[in-house]
Amino acid sequence: MSVIQKLDASSAKDVEILRKHGYPVRDGRMVPRLSGLPMSGTGRQFATGFPILALMTVNETALVLDQGAVALGHLKIDGCDWAVFEPEAGEHTIGPEDFDEASHMSFQMVDPPDIEAASISIHPGSATLTDLIEGMLEIRVRAPLPLENLHVRLRLVMAGEPDIVTEGAVERLPAHIAGRIPLLQDLKTSLAKRGAVPSTAAQLQVSVIGLLSAQFKLLPSPQPFLYDERDRSWTAGEDRQTMLASRLATLSNLIPSKMTTASADCTLVLPDSDAWGALGAGRIIRERSTLRLGQGTHEPLSSPRTVREVHSRDGFPGLNEAAGAFLAWRLAEPVDPLAQWQQRRGADCLEAGLIGLLCGEAWRQTEDGLNLSVLSPAGALRMSAQRLGLLSGGGLPPVVLPSDADFLRRRITFRLHQVVPDHETALAGWNEDLGGELDLAVIEAYEDLRNHMLEEGHEAFEEPDMKREAHTWLLALERAREIPHLAMFQQYILPQSRWEALSAFPYETTTEDDIVDLLDSCHVDAFRRPGPRWIGRPELRAMLELWISPRALLEGGEWQQYLAKGLSDMQTARAVRYAALRRKLSRLDFPEESLA
Repeated sequence: MSVIQKLDASSAKDVEILRKHGYPVRDGRMVPRLSGLPMSGTGRQFATGFPILALMTVNETALVLDQGAVALGHLKIDGCDWAVFEPEAGEHTIGPEDFDEASHMSFQMVDPPDIEAASISIHPGSATLTDLIEGMLEIRVRAPLPLENLHVRLRLVMAGEPDIVTEGAVERLPAHIAGRIPLLQDLKTSLAKRGAVPSTAAQLQVSVIGLLSAQFKLLPSPQPFLYDERDRSWTAGEDRQTMLASRLATLSNLIPSKMTTASADCTLVLPDSDAWGALGAGRIIRERSTLRLGQGTHEPLSSPRTVREVHSRDGFPGLNEAAGAFLAWRLAEPVDPLAQWQQRRGADCLEAGLIGLLCGEAWRQTEDGLNLSVLSPAGALRMSAQRLGLLSGGGLPPVVLPSDADFLRRRITFRLHQVVPDHETALAGWNEDLGGELDLAVIEAYEDLRNHMLEEGHEAFEEPDMKREAHTWLLALERAREIPHLAMFQQYILPQSRWEALSAFPYETTTEDDIVDLLDSCHVDAFRRPGPRWIGRPELRAMLELWISPRALLEGGEWQQYLAKGLSDMQTARAVRYAALRRKLSRLDFPEESLA
């Protein structure tokens, strides 16, 4: 027969029995009830950033935090008066005022983990159709977990036009879709075929299938000037009543050359105005129809002879005129592909002249010798593997024709990038199986070439086969990791701390604002004197925009005075140019390199 014993908490003997069996007794006193956002772990843990609610069920004495701090307010819930506290991270107690510690409840506030919600955003925030056409539009996809192999769909909607849709896969999230990535490149190509007008409004829909989607308005680009091709005249202003004449320029005006016939065939037409937007409103037209694609390709175009001053002197352009010419040629709208080809040549030569002015002739010559096709991560791995003999010989067929070699180069780059999208991740998880996958990537690239030759009706080689030592592939990866850092410029960027900050920065996933922050954080002012800096953030942004977003530079205004300070601080001008190069390379923003 079992015996039931009744225990009374008011009896010291009974309290002792209860405590021995694990039942806490606080001498008849009630402790407060707490409510907050709970965190995982032992004991009472709540997340910071959310208030703590405390309720005293019996005693009506006011509640205090840490035996001193009074409540920030009170909240009525179901007739109960809850005291509201906002403790910081750490250990705390809450209990009735003027009561001993036994009547106070202890708890802990813990900072929640920094988890980023899934989101899609574009840069710049107020993007236009022009930003998309000119390659300045960037899409960022964020996720709280590193998801892989997700399908992304881009849809561009314009009034009265069929939707343009491109689809593709991203290797992992978070993702940065920018530059010459096929998803955006296909969208730009389709727009170019339609002859889209920059003043058109559009809507961009970005969908990560199975995760989230977002819509963004691409606002119409402002058109302060409209061009009349028949009269070669311009209209300005909102009412379009002001008529302006045209200013004309050919490459031979600025770039001395022994043969100027081909260059003279293309003319830059600008509105004869000093108002905002005039430099960016130009058209590139062809005077005669005799020029054919490829004609004049071997004509040497040397950079203009400049004077290292703000204003032109003795017949040579200074910084203002050289920068204005570069901006006008870079931003002008070509009438056809031939005009676009001449425009690119002219703008590149003018850009080289600006590089010499701001960064020095030694820097410009070093940059002229760059092989841009190997400076992306995928291209760097291909070049590193080629130097170690991993891509030819030893069971692989010879490739004779230059066109076949060029096709094979692109396919090897693409196949290697599929296997190793990120060097650091591959090195951290290296094993011999990855070496075998890289062998297979090379074999598949040769197979791509073989199929291409058969489709062209050419005699092709037998099915390729190869096997390389895994440790050689590991060496290729280690060496390729450093190639895109452009170590050849280290000697020109001082001090060493600035080079270390710039070279280690992850340009692949950053915006223009992030790069300005980087340049500002490692800036060393050339004059080093008390008072305002000679080069501050406005100057750094203008110098960066000159290279990566020239239209934004024009829209910002006052760009001449900001750029002028770069003439007297070559170290900073070099640092900005280096950051611009790394950003372009991270986005495959050069025609020489594409993973398509």
